[in-house]
This record gives sequence, C-alpha cells and structure tokens, in this order.
Amino acid sequence: MSSSCDAVEIFPDSIEFKECLGVGTYGTVYKALYNEMLVAVKKNKEGSEKQYFREKTGLMQVNHENIIKLLGFNDSHRYLIIELCEDNLHNIIHNRKHDIDITWNYALTWARDCAKAIAYLHGFQPKPLLHRDLKPGNVLLTNEMKIVKLTDFGTVREEEDEMTSEIGTASYIAPEVCQGDGYAEYTTKCDVFSWSIMLWEILCRKQPFEKLENVAIYFVKIEYQHRPRELKNCPDSIKILMEQCWETDPDKRPNMNEVVEQMEKICEFNASDDVVNVD
Repeated sequence: MSSSCDAVEIFPDSIEFKECLGVGTYGTVYKALYNEMLVAVKKNKEGSEKQYFREKTGLMQVNHENIIKLLGFNDSHRYLIIELCEDNLHNIIHNRKHDIDITWNYALTWARDCAKAIAYLHGFQPKPLLHRDLKPGNVLLTNEMKIVKLTDFGTVREEEDEMTSEIGTASYIAPEVCQGDGYAEYTTKCDVFSWSIMLWEILCRKQPFEKLENVAIYFVKIEYQHRPRELKNCPDSIKILMEQCWETDPDKRPNMNEVVEQMEKICEFNASDDVVNVD
C-alpha cells in the first residue's frame, strides 16, 4: 500500500499557533499557520510520548482519502501537523453548531466513507491495522462537511492475540472486549461492531446508552446482549446491516469490505436530500 511518508520533521518556529480547537486525553489541538497554510497541530502532553509515537507511526503508514493526512511532526515538542478540517462528526450530529440539515445523502455517505477508511486499515499485510476507538468524535469532516477524515491514531495497533482491554469508548466497544480481564482479543470485527453503533448514532442523532455509566454499559452488552433501540422509520436494508454488524458473536459479523459493499448499494437506493427522521 502507498505511504504518506512525505511528512517531514519541522522546526517549531515555523508554526504560528492560533486558537485552541479542542483538548483531549493526551493533548491539545490548535489551529495554526504553517508554510502559509492553515493546519491543525496536535500538541501532546508531557508523559504521553508512547501515544505520540504510536499515532505518528500509524499516520505515516497510511494514505487514504478518508484518513487524516500527516503533514509534518516534531518529536522533541511532540507536535503532529495535520490537515485542518471543519469539525468532528460528534459536534455535527449532536451540537448542531452548523447550519446543516442531515439528509440521507449526508448520513449514508459519512457512514460508507468511514467504513472505507476502516476497510483500508484492515487490508494491511501481513497484519491488519485495528483502529480500536471508532466513534463520531474521531471522525472529522471537511469540504463543506462532505468528506470524512478518520483521525486519532493513538489507539491503532496491528492485530495481535491479546491487547490491553481498556482501549476504546464504552458505548462503542464490542462485547468480547468488555469481557477481558485486563486483556482482550481485539480483531477486525471489533471495529465492525463500533461502526454499527456509530451508524445508529448518525441516523438517530442521540448518544448510544446515554443514561448508563460505563460499567452498566458493559454489563447490558454482555449479560443481556442489549443494543441501542430500534429505529422505526429506517429502511430494512440499513436495519439488517446494522444488526449483523453488532451481533454478539464476532464470527457472525460481516467483514468491513462486505460492509462497504452493502453500503454502496444502500447509498445507491436510499441516499436523497430528504432530512433523516427515523423516530
């Protein structure tokens, strides 16, 4: 696969910081000016070197239209310079900060293109790359909210037999990961599960499991195989795919290439300029 290794180490003085765009667990993201171009700069906190180098390494391996592009970095200051986007998907579907009606065309295209980015990661050889924290907050939008850019590669790992289970966000984590006693068997099917919850959230515009604490979310997923509520006015093809992807048994979930294939068909027959209303 092609690489984005044209990203180069930059001098800190070449960055002119503007306003803060957001604060996360491991760092702060700023709007900045670099080489007369507006960019985003992720400045990792002290003590987060492991996350910084993991994210940098992950981004330097990839080159896909639906994955955020790494433009430069500075190891000593833990700066990652990435393309500037308009906002993240969480803010679009929940905060309604922007004057945009979420139509079927928007919603299905966002979900399909996110699936394409994950399918690309899963296609890496000799081992698939797993994102492990797929959620609307880690999906950026650009080009007037039309183009999806998957971000936050600090959790990306090659598929292995066992990984630490405390990775991801409770509402989106697959049930087999919740059952791990400190360690879990992450597979590509974990990302498939997370994608299905995100699809539900895009269409419903509500937080999944919003009234439950993290431990309760794990419990209802495992013991009761509980999932987000059924969407009433939703095409059957979308409901069926969603339910296949959040199956409790990971072997019964489709792989992400199959998801993309189904989403292409769903987009062809269901994308329209009608505003999504599944309640």
